Amino acid sequence: MVRHPIYSAVLVVAVGIVMLQLSPGSCWEAFGVWRCAMGVLCALGWISVWIMFGVGIVARTTVEDRVLKEAFGKEWEEWAKLTPYRLLPRIY
Repeated sequence: MVRHPIYSAVLVVAVGIVMLQLSPGSCWEAFGVWRCAMGVLCALGWISVWIMFGVGIVARTTVEDRVLKEAFGKEWEEWAKLTPYRLLPRIY
C-alpha cells in the first residue's frame, strides 16, 4: 500500500507513454523523427518534459505529506506508519 496511489498511477502511465514512443515501430520511428537534428531535439524536449513531470510529482508528495500532517496531526502520523511508502511499494 502507498500513500499517494493516484500519483503512482500517473507515473506508471507517463513511463508507459515514453516507452511506447521510444520503442521500435512507434509513430516517431515511422515519421522519421530520429533521422534529423530537429526531430531529435524535439523528442529530447518532449522526454525532458515528462522527466520534469515525474520530478514534480515526487516533490508534490513531500509537500502534500507536510500539509496533511499539519492538518491531521496524530491521525496522519498513524496513517503514515501504516503506509510507509509514498509511491512505489517497498521502494519509495
